[in-house]
Amino acid sequence: MTLQTDFAAEVADFLSRSGLKPSRFGREALGDPGFVAALNQGRAPNLRTIERARAFIQAYTHEHLSQ
Repeated sequence: MTLQTDFAAEVADFLSRSGLKPSRFGREALGDPGFVAALNQGRAPNLRTIERARAFIQAYTHEHLSQ
């Protein structure tokens, strides 16, 4: 697997666990409601974008899913 496919799988897993819609995740995490759709179509995010998305996932998981 590549970083891109691993990251896409990580986002898909988070969306499944959280119940967030892809557009809401993209909007709240990155200010881009089309991010997940583009990722699923092969968009290759840079490392800064991946770090921002992972920070959102971690914070959201801690706040909403760790109970």
